[in-house]
Amino acid sequence: MAATTTIHYDMMLTATEASTGFFACIPAPDPGLDTALAWLRKRPMDTFLYRYLLDQMAACTPAQLESIWREAPPEATAIRALLVEAKLSGLMELIERDGAAPADSPLPLMRLECRQ
Repeated sequence: MAATTTIHYDMMLTATEASTGFFACIPAPDPGLDTALAWLRKRPMDTFLYRYLLDQMAACTPAQLESIWREAPPEATAIRALLVEAKLSGLMELIERDGAAPADSPLPLMRLECRQ
C-alpha cells in the first residue's frame, strides 16, 4: 500500500454576517494549486480540499482553467467536477461582462451554497 500524505488544516474565519462567523478549513501551509489538485486526485471525497480548490480557482484566468481541464485525465472526475462548478460559479459575471444580459435582469442561474 502506498504511503499517504497527511493534510493538516487550519480553521480560518472567512466572513461575518449578522454577528455570525463563517469558517473554512484551509490546508496549512498553503500547498499551492498544483499540489492541491494532486491531493484531490487521491482524495476525491475530501470536502475541505474541494472547497479550498474552488476558492482558489475563482482567482484563475479562463486560460488557466482550460489548461487544468486539458491536463486532467478523464478518470479525474473530482477535478473535472471542480472545474465545472468553478465555471458555473463565474458564469453570471461572464454573461454580464460580455453584455449578453444587463446586470439587473433575472437569469435562470442559481448558485447553491450550504453554510453550517
